[in-house]
Amino acid sequence: MASASATGHNALLVSIVLLATVCACTAETPYAAGLSEDFYQKTCPQAASIVDAYVTKFLRKDRNFAGAFNRGVAEVDQIKAALEHSCPGVVSCADILIMAARDATAKVGGPTWPVAMGRRDGVNSTSFMADSNLPFPVLNFSGLVANFAAKGFNAREMITLSGAHTIGRTHCNGILPHLYNFTGKDDATDTDPAMNKNFAVFLKKHCPQGNRTNTIFIDSTANTFDRAYYKNVLKGKGIFITDSALITNPAGKKVVTTFSKPGSAFFTEFAAGMVKMGNLGVLTGTEGQIRRTCQFVN
Repeated sequence: MASASATGHNALLVSIVLLATVCACTAETPYAAGLSEDFYQKTCPQAASIVDAYVTKFLRKDRNFAGAFNRGVAEVDQIKAALEHSCPGVVSCADILIMAARDATAKVGGPTWPVAMGRRDGVNSTSFMADSNLPFPVLNFSGLVANFAAKGFNAREMITLSGAHTIGRTHCNGILPHLYNFTGKDDATDTDPAMNKNFAVFLKKHCPQGNRTNTIFIDSTANTFDRAYYKNVLKGKGIFITDSALITNPAGKKVVTTFSKPGSAFFTEFAAGMVKMGNLGVLTGTEGQIRRTCQFVN
């Protein structure tokens, strides 16, 4: 996976990272103490249906919402406002993020997974923290493995969660090193030699050298959660350096090849990875706070 500005990166990936920072997470076993699937049954039984309704609304407006709801977390704050109206001070932003990520993924063709709730929000997480927890955009395979291992994930899980790049958009900022500075020369010819030549031309047309603000879909079927991401990586059509890095390692390439095929376990393993990510150590009980607005601590 690759990093980009939190205002223009794949929202499913960013929601994962925001969840980690909003929850002030450290590795724990699934369904950490204090979490349960029926946590809001008595205090806000309509919480899940409100989140689901807003996700549906946003998808009707923008099918790519599943890969774009992170922009300034404005959409998440709309959901938060609705929940504050119905159940003031009850539902955390951390729980909203994980419910919205699950619902959006399922509604664009991806898997669903059980969500345990009861998280409370951190008191010092920021967009900088979210960005700093994303894998750096020029990491090689070993760097990615180390980055994910620090959060309790193995190499296969890293490749699985990289599949979040099957939906969404990114700013050109995250692509430029792949197109113009692959070996450090910083010129128009310094492109990853493993990248498909025609694809490189296409990307350079949409992301000219020095342009960090244009946006581009990060997958050929960016509005649908599917296996196309892995097919594209195998064809030399990975958007980010970190995408292409997945097949520079024989074991990594084997997993990518497996996930690219019909009937693979990608959906099942992605869902399991999201459950594991969502159940990293969380703040519960009286720890942290329930934010009134998701963009800011109280």
